[in-house]
Amino acid sequence: MKNVLSVLIAASFLFTASSCAVVGSLDEALTLKEYSDERDAIQADVQAADARVDMLLTRVRSKASFEGYDRNKFTEEFGRPVLIKQISRHDQQQEGWLYRHAIDRGVTPKVYVFFKPDGTWDGLSAEGL
Repeated sequence: MKNVLSVLIAASFLFTASSCAVVGSLDEALTLKEYSDERDAIQADVQAADARVDMLLTRVRSKASFEGYDRNKFTEEFGRPVLIKQISRHDQQQEGWLYRHAIDRGVTPKVYVFFKPDGTWDGLSAEGL
């Protein structure tokens, strides 16, 4: 009877200890899953942004007109730029917007879009096309 009781106590201790280890591992596994999900979401955002930049590059290469565009229409069609900077151009203050792929791999084409103070499109320049 003493042996049976000893075995039961030992088994109960092992079960308790192993379930704590499983719970600890489960927390770590759930944390890793959250990181993985977040990485997947970031990757999807990068791919979507790159697709919009590719669409802009295609339009620029084909010499399409952007007459009638303003900041809002440009943002709706091509997303937010990587950088917005106040510049002096044609003797007036303008906004210069930079579009490029989300991850700059060194030889990434860049499109600079310029807007007048009233927000209307005023031209663009491109590098690396």
